Amino acid sequence: MRIKEINLQHYGPLPKFNKEFDEGVYLIHGSNESGKTLLIDAVMKMLIGGTSFHSSLRRVEEKPSGYIIIEKNGEEIKLTDEETLEFITEINSEELRNIFCIRDADLQISAETEFYERTQDRLTGLRSADLRRIIKALKVNGRLTDGGDQLANSKVTNYAKSVFTNARKLISEIKAYIGEAREEKVEELELELMRTKSSQESYRNQMATLDKAKSKHEFEKIQADYSDLVEANTEFKAISTDEITELKGLIANHEGNPVNKVEIQRKLDLYKTLLLSSLGLGALTFILACFSLIPTIGYLAPVLFVVGVAY
Repeated sequence: MRIKEINLQHYGPLPKFNKEFDEGVYLIHGSNESGKTLLIDAVMKMLIGGTSFHSSLRRVEEKPSGYIIIEKNGEEIKLTDEETLEFITEINSEELRNIFCIRDADLQISAETEFYERTQDRLTGLRSADLRRIIKALKVNGRLTDGGDQLANSKVTNYAKSVFTNARKLISEIKAYIGEAREEKVEELELELMRTKSSQESYRNQMATLDKAKSKHEFEKIQADYSDLVEANTEFKAISTDEITELKGLIANHEGNPVNKVEIQRKLDLYKTLLLSSLGLGALTFILACFSLIPTIGYLAPVLFVVGVAY
């Protein structure tokens, strides 16, 4: 016995369905909520009668309209509202109502991931939830991708991958620069430059110290001059009026009889000439007296010349 044709005219939201079947197995497929389970519900109601045959498929309360053709021993039997499968078989409707439909959702474990995780934790002693939190924190702090195998490159992670790539590039450039600098002896030049700058700074400090010392010396000199000025002013204030009057008179006399400096210098030059001549003549007389070329009294000649010139 097999189903040869299904003709469904109306059943809830289902569209019309008409299909003839040959011998063999037929696969009816479709996406979720396309009406596969509802079609089975309609077929079972048409086979056994009534409004439903299992509580899990009670989706539409109305009866389906249409018919089903059953082939039994080469004979075709058409089942309608008045005829059911119970009339042509030894199976009553109560037994047919125990037929049930197994769906994919019925084979799935509710919250399957959490169930297996809890079972695993109980069997092994693991703390999977804590491990997930730690892994998540490591990914966030390490700025890693969801896979955890490389750095993330997003605005949230401040483009960590790009920063890391640029850093590695910069390290390579620095190494290359260091190699070139060593070949060109840049380090020695920089050390020499540092020594020169250090010496220059030391010279600047010494110059600053000398400037301070010079300023201090000048200040002390000015201070001494100021003290002398104050002392002279004090002494000047101590001079009486009569002494000032006398000094003014001396100044007036001096201004009335100016000294002839040229005449005085001429006389000094003459006196120097006479002195040198006298000394030379006295020395000559002394030498001649020593060799007995002149009388002994010649020893007194130099003395007389010197006394005369000195006078």
